[in-house]
Amino acid sequence: MIRPLFCLLLAASLSAQGGPGMGRGHFRSQLMNQLSQIRAQRIQQTLGIPHDQARDIAERWGRFDQELMERQRQIRHLRLQVNGVLLGPGSDDEKNARLRPLLAQFSSLRRQQHDLRLSFESEIMGSLPPVQQARLIILVEDLQKNLREAVRSGRRGE
Repeated sequence: MIRPLFCLLLAASLSAQGGPGMGRGHFRSQLMNQLSQIRAQRIQQTLGIPHDQARDIAERWGRFDQELMERQRQIRHLRLQVNGVLLGPGSDDEKNARLRPLLAQFSSLRRQQHDLRLSFESEIMGSLPPVQQARLIILVEDLQKNLREAVRSGRRGE
């Protein structure tokens, strides 16, 4: 499963860097569509549910991913700000004053990530019996792990 995901990521990445006439958004959209199709197929195979239901779960999963990536982007931005304050000039008292609101934002974003996961899980699990819920939990974890590994492999140039 890692190879197809890696190929999708690599193709989208290379195309976004130099594709004439098409923007980065187009390739990201293509990548997300292909990932959604892979997820829908795996969901249908693993859970034995109708294609439409598998597609709906995959689409909801994609929305969850997008929301989570946005929170992660915001957290990365906050980390840069925190590092800037920590490494910048000023006394510890001045730094404390500047860090308090950043840390509050950081905590809020972490809570939002947690709430997003709970919302995602409750939405997709509500219509499934316990056996399918368990299978879906394992599938989600496995596919997320494979995707992370594919991204890491791509970054290392493997």
